[in-house]
Amino acid sequence: MVPSLVQSSLLLAGLALFYFSGHGVSTGGTNYLIPQTIPNGGRSRDFTTFLDDFAVKVNRVTDALEKTGSIGVLILDACRTQQLPGWPKPKGGEHGLARIESRGLYVAFAASVGQAAWAGEFGSRMSTYTHHLVSELQKPSTAGIGLHDIFHRVKRQVHQHSSKKQLPYMEDHLLVNPTSVHLKPRPEAEVQCPTQMVLPLPGTNSDLDMSLDELARSVYMALLASEIAYKVPAERPGFLEDQHSRTFSRYLSIKQESEHVVMLEVATSNTVIVAYRGTTDVADVITDIQFPASPVLGGRVHSGFYSRSKEYDSDLPLSDIVDLLVEGKRVVLTGHSLGGATAIVNTLRILSEQKLGAEYHGALACITFGSPLLGDKALQKQVRDNGYARHFFTYVYETDIVPRLLLLQKGAQQQLHNGLKGMNFYQMAEEKATEYLTTVFVTLLGSYIGRGGAQVAAEATANAAAQFGKWAWDEVNPDYFPFGAYLFYKDGEVQLAKDGDMIQNHMQAMWTPDVNSVMNHKLDRYSGSLEALRVTKKA
Repeated sequence: MVPSLVQSSLLLAGLALFYFSGHGVSTGGTNYLIPQTIPNGGRSRDFTTFLDDFAVKVNRVTDALEKTGSIGVLILDACRTQQLPGWPKPKGGEHGLARIESRGLYVAFAASVGQAAWAGEFGSRMSTYTHHLVSELQKPSTAGIGLHDIFHRVKRQVHQHSSKKQLPYMEDHLLVNPTSVHLKPRPEAEVQCPTQMVLPLPGTNSDLDMSLDELARSVYMALLASEIAYKVPAERPGFLEDQHSRTFSRYLSIKQESEHVVMLEVATSNTVIVAYRGTTDVADVITDIQFPASPVLGGRVHSGFYSRSKEYDSDLPLSDIVDLLVEGKRVVLTGHSLGGATAIVNTLRILSEQKLGAEYHGALACITFGSPLLGDKALQKQVRDNGYARHFFTYVYETDIVPRLLLLQKGAQQQLHNGLKGMNFYQMAEEKATEYLTTVFVTLLGSYIGRGGAQVAAEATANAAAQFGKWAWDEVNPDYFPFGAYLFYKDGEVQLAKDGDMIQNHMQAMWTPDVNSVMNHKLDRYSGSLEALRVTKKA
């Protein structure tokens, strides 16, 4: 019964909250909760028998809270005196509710050890403590205030109201900072989503089982989830906590994780976000360059990306994601760079390989950032003809080279791979990276126009990148073709492209092969662009 009570308890802003008002006692090292209404004859029975028949062990409640996977809050409005009202004075061994030490929970007692909890002057249905707690939560100013601060306010008010005879007590066993946990999030009006700026689509509805507003909010949260996936598990809670100023970040909580995959819940909707870890090395993206050889949905995909998606099944089986959809959850698969490629492949696998009824398809979306192309034109046609294109959204920042790499002719791909192999732009100073990449472009140009790299460097260093870009696009690689909707960010605006040829045209027109085309693959460029859209909307 207790687990079912907790499962139906209040789920708010990533919290699982359990409230109890009644009597409490501790005996034999175990805390019990006792209802105020005791069946007739209850007090005539042996005390131990009575506890077994009518009381609830507190550790059953805390265990159930922990199993929710959310941040647990336990509120106990009960006396903590030794003697229970109407019972004979105990012979010994019985005490008021003792401390509750449970990992990952926040416990709020209405009184300190040895104190009674006042019934108050607010009618039989509300005690002094509950009255002040409810009053505090009803104040508009409480919105966005940290959990610990709210209970401290209640503590101060109850202590004053009871003439200092009742002092509420809190125990913080959370694994996150309680100031970042909110019982009452800020009103949605204060965190409006710039929907039309992020998703410039007509109307107010998407082709999925979510509104455009919900889908646009998911773009923000998916990017943050993709960043979290890069962190090792021990660093993720602290990183998420530090992102409190990011749009919609307060609504996310980590539900399940492994080294390569992290699942987060969205408190304000029935949504789960699954993020796959990507790469911070551009050279990795074109490792194992070959014709896409793995069959999916009547087409073929890059075998390296397909293999990676299969490897991650051990972290989170696709059947688990299907179960979430059948349970009525909305699921967003996401990732940055190769993590995005994994999300796209797994979305295709769920739609085409898993036994998932078509009635659940509309609850599945794939939102990726800077992800490379992965399939051929036959795959693009199958995705379109099966109505799957509506599930895919790829966000591309400025001249990011990675979404374009596999469109370049094969010689350019291989040469760029060789030139960039082993280079880590994320640890290299930008000036040094610029010099290095220019050298790569110049050397490649020299080899392709029949002259030595040094001679080209002397004559055309300033134009090397532009010349390389022109040569690289002379013959677009036919093995890869885009599908779904692409969101191209440039100069503070997002342009939408849904047709494959239109997407390719955007790719080519908006690309300059310089150091920025590599730097623009960095996550901070992506997050900065979305927050810039948010600021523009607020203004």
